[in-house]
Amino acid sequence: MSLMVLIIWAVDPQYRLNAMIATTVVLLVLALIGGLWTLHQSPPVNAVTPYAS
Repeated sequence: MSLMVLIIWAVDPQYRLNAMIATTVVLLVLALIGGLWTLHQSPPVNAVTPYAS
């Protein structure tokens, strides 16, 4: 988080909003890719549990 703040502060104030938008989009896309990858790797859920009585 602090690295993102340093990156935004290092950008010229004229382009700071664009830098914030770009970092937000990149982090959102990475989060979506990571979530989909995690769901893809998860084992399938069975409809019937083996310990049902």
